[in-house]
Amino acid sequence: MYDELFRSNQSSVSVKIGADDAPPTVSFTYPTDGAKLVAGSSVGVQADIRDANGSVDKVQYYIDGKMNKEDVSAPFTWQMTVPAESGSYTLKVVATDSAGNSESDSITITSVKDDNELTGDSRILLPRDNENLDE
Repeated sequence: MYDELFRSNQSSVSVKIGADDAPPTVSFTYPTDGAKLVAGSSVGVQADIRDANGSVDKVQYYIDGKMNKEDVSAPFTWQMTVPAESGSYTLKVVATDSAGNSESDSITITSVKDDNELTGDSRILLPRDNENLDE
């Protein structure tokens, strides 16, 4: 198209054809399912969250069904305070993409009162004074 002085201009637009009906992929990376964590301690919760067909708009973290954190920008981490009461808790992460599709992952952790109750990989994260960690 030209104006009265025979000047023209053009632009382009990228269009994606088809609906995005694939949810993002979500999986906890830390802590792992079955982890024992010291009550009241601060733990960096991390999940591997990806969306092949777009972008992730928000990520929500839950403890026993109650939302504790919503994040709208990557890397979608959460600095969680481990529940003060000893016992098992369910952690859940829900990721929602730009098309409104969502996916979740859940794990169970155990809150313990004393680091003497920690075993396995948890001991490596919080060793006792002069503790030998060799198997």
